[in-house]
Amino acid sequence: MKFSRVKQFLKSKKVIRTGACVLAAVIVTGGVGAYHVYGQKAKTAQETTQERDADTEDRFADAEDVLTQVLKTQTKTDNDAAAEKEETVYVVADPDGTPNEVIVSDWLKNYLGADTIEDVSDLTDIENVKGDEKFTQNADGTLTWQADGNDIYYQGKTDRDLPIEMKMTYYLDGEEITPEELAGKSGKVTIRADYTNKEKAENGVYVPFAAVTGMMLNKNFTNVEVTNGKVVSDGNNQVVVGFAFPGLSESLDLDSKNLEDVNIPDYMEVTADVKDFSLDMTMTFVMSDILQELDVDQDIDLSGIEDAIDSLSDASAQLVSGSRELADGTGTLLDGINAYTSGVSTLKSGINAYTDGVAQVKNGVDSYTAGVAQVAGGTKQLADKSGDLKDGITQLVSGAMQVQTYFEGDNGIVSGAEKISAGIDQLDAALHAGMTEEEAAQAEETVNQMFAKDGETYQEIAKKAAGQYKTALTGSDELQSKVENGVSQAMYGAYKTAYQQLNAEAYAQAGKSDALEADAKAYADKMTAASASSVSNVSSQLISGIADGTSIQIGGMAAEAAKQGAVAGAKSGIASAKTAIASQIENGGLVSGAQTLSAGVRKLYGEGIQPLAVGMQSLNNSVPELMKGIQTLNAGVETLDSNSATLKAGVNTLNSKGGELKAGVTALDNNSGNLSSGAAKLKDGAQTLSDGMIQFDEEGIQKLSDAYHGDVEALLDRVDLVLDAGQSYHTFSGLKDDMSGSVKFIIRTEAIEK
Repeated sequence: MKFSRVKQFLKSKKVIRTGACVLAAVIVTGGVGAYHVYGQKAKTAQETTQERDADTEDRFADAEDVLTQVLKTQTKTDNDAAAEKEETVYVVADPDGTPNEVIVSDWLKNYLGADTIEDVSDLTDIENVKGDEKFTQNADGTLTWQADGNDIYYQGKTDRDLPIEMKMTYYLDGEEITPEELAGKSGKVTIRADYTNKEKAENGVYVPFAAVTGMMLNKNFTNVEVTNGKVVSDGNNQVVVGFAFPGLSESLDLDSKNLEDVNIPDYMEVTADVKDFSLDMTMTFVMSDILQELDVDQDIDLSGIEDAIDSLSDASAQLVSGSRELADGTGTLLDGINAYTSGVSTLKSGINAYTDGVAQVKNGVDSYTAGVAQVAGGTKQLADKSGDLKDGITQLVSGAMQVQTYFEGDNGIVSGAEKISAGIDQLDAALHAGMTEEEAAQAEETVNQMFAKDGETYQEIAKKAAGQYKTALTGSDELQSKVENGVSQAMYGAYKTAYQQLNAEAYAQAGKSDALEADAKAYADKMTAASASSVSNVSSQLISGIADGTSIQIGGMAAEAAKQGAVAGAKSGIASAKTAIASQIENGGLVSGAQTLSAGVRKLYGEGIQPLAVGMQSLNNSVPELMKGIQTLNAGVETLDSNSATLKAGVNTLNSKGGELKAGVTALDNNSGNLSSGAAKLKDGAQTLSDGMIQFDEEGIQKLSDAYHGDVEALLDRVDLVLDAGQSYHTFSGLKDDMSGSVKFIIRTEAIEK
């Protein structure tokens, strides 16, 4: 027998099943047959026999048959024997377990159908309970039954001590109380059954009895709890079954074998809340052959057990290491899941932002597709107008070339600007020359006319002469022509004509070049202002000087002197006027302005007009490529426009699916918390497993290994002794040597009632 089977036996619950079957059979009889088998404790066996009537006999037989069939299923006998004795001991006891009467029922099994059966028994008041076979009691105490091939059923009485003592103790609210006092009481009730093994074998160990106690509790019992047993309810009543192995722990000497954790009970206890306490009879079933299930006929085999123990120890160490790694791994898993849940939250935020962005993209695509349609219309119109563009560019190039001709040649703007500059120089030289004879003669004639009239006073002549001379100066066509035509027409007119041609022709053809217009207009404005200012200033000074000179001469001379002075003053005034005009031309910037104009016109031609003409020609050459590009652009835009519907549909689908994506990631985010919680529980569980494996290894496997390498051999020896003791206990009242046998005990306690 393997050592593991020994430990399994120590925790076996076969006795529960066995006892339950027996007790069920006994309780089913309801105390009918069994009750009469036991008899009432106040009656003797003889009185019991005399008072049985036919009906009672039948009910007794029925009950005994039930018990017999049940016990058959729970016993294991040597069927090789010629006869077998199966013995059942019925004990009628007080509610505290004290025996009042012991009745033994024996069944002699005549396997060979012999005419006689030899038996041994120390019973008294023996009688055949199922037949009329007779027996003879011999001097040596043996019995000879005239079987005539039949089985023999008989019973008798004995006053021998039972091998098992059962004590029933009752408590009410924690205080011990007698059964009689407990009847009718209410409160927390405890019923404790203690079993004492009094039967030791020759080898010094106790016979391994198993005791099973059953009781039926009425509906007044609630909150029932059982120690070393079970409780089963049928709705109205509750059946309690408890078990014990009295003396087995001592027989195995478990306290010294480091097996204190193996629970081998020697009592059972019931606790309940009770109103108006009453208790029907209790039934206890005791047997000694429970250990036969372990096949005790086989020797205990220790071969290979040491290697198995070592392998078990190594495997346990690996389990400890693995569980520790599992705990560490679940910690890492928890960290990863926490990071995952954090990432899910971030993903959720990103998805929300994404779906919001998709909505914006949808709006943008709507605007884009509308814009593409507009662009398509515009590019088509551009393509349609490209012919006009080509014609316009051709005209622009032609105009630019024509502007170029205005600047070139003897009559061009460049030549005109040079002529203006030369004219200004000539005008300046003429003004610096002396007074002409014509100018002097006119002045003298004017003075003579002033003094030719008689009757005029001196002052009147002077004033008139001064006024006429002023008028003459102011209205002189020749002088006015010199000043205005020389300055204004010769310079200003020539420039104005050139500017008008430039403005009317060049700018109209060249698209009104901003640079050319600004430069030319600036020069024109400057020359116009200089010319007008010079003419006005010179005329004003000339007239003012003549008037002032005339007034001074008239005041202090005679007529002749006045005449001579007037002539001299007129000449002097003309000279002063010429000098003033020359000064205005020079100081007013007319000369330098004309020179600047000439230089500017040359620069305008060199840096503006010529490059413009070249650029216009290059532009004209690029028109075919431009036309080709416009056509390509138009085709591309038409393609965009044709694909806009597909793009819009795709974006709409993307937008609609965005809601599903958002809902999905929300559910993922919500459930990630459960995942994190589950991972935390897994980590706690893995840690608990690791701690448990360590404890299991230290307190279980290692102890087992130590026990094997230490006291296991002694323990197994004691197990063998216990098994032998169980096998050797076959009878209570006696057994013939050549006969096999078995024995069972049924103890019934009386009911507790008010």
